[in-house]
Amino acid sequence: MILSGEELLERIKEDDIFRRNKNIWENFYGWHFDLRLGDEVFITRRDEPIKLQDGKEFVSISPGEFALLITEEEIKMPADLMAFINVRFSYKQKGLINISGFHVDPCYEGKLIFSVFNAGPNDIILRKSEPVFMIFFSKLTDDISKFQDALSDESKEDYFLGLVGNTAYLNIKNKNLKKKGFTKIPSDMMLSIKGISVSLAENNSRIERLENSIKIYGSIAVGVIVALIGLILSF
Repeated sequence: MILSGEELLERIKEDDIFRRNKNIWENFYGWHFDLRLGDEVFITRRDEPIKLQDGKEFVSISPGEFALLITEEEIKMPADLMAFINVRFSYKQKGLINISGFHVDPCYEGKLIFSVFNAGPNDIILRKSEPVFMIFFSKLTDDISKFQDALSDESKEDYFLGLVGNTAYLNIKNKNLKKKGFTKIPSDMMLSIKGISVSLAENNSRIERLENSIKIYGSIAVGVIVALIGLILSF
């Protein structure tokens, strides 16, 4: 069930999902919220993340480039809700594609990081605090924190063993369902996408140059062969 209207407003306030971020209400649309771009962006061609200042700096993602974007807002997910996230359509139509996860786990706390790719023909300009992403919330059938507590209750062990078997029970019981969040873009994420990206436009340009070279050198080769044949015939 997707939360909306009054029920969504009550849960946002009750669970402090946006960590008392008052500005979030500027981007509330009845059933979803827009999230803003934070102060850090990493692009594949750079060695370090780019720091953005309010209204004074922007970042440009070139065609064929990957980037990591972090949200301005921090999220605190309740144990009985999950969220769905994506890039707003106004950026999708320019070619900005979200290639990372499309959901936020229950119990997650921290900022959200998006891995994106510019599949469009032009540079995509992003500014700090612009609404670039969207998020909406869905209710789970059970509270996972209560579920995890039940797993550690020895009196219920036989019940769970009957449901999933011994191996699965031990794997679930020993797993921490809470997800550690982010406050900034981690270095391991940056290293995983670091490097020079080659766009379709650049590949097309290279192919055209190669075709032109083949035509030029092919013409020269044909001329040389004809001259050699003429020379041979003259003897």
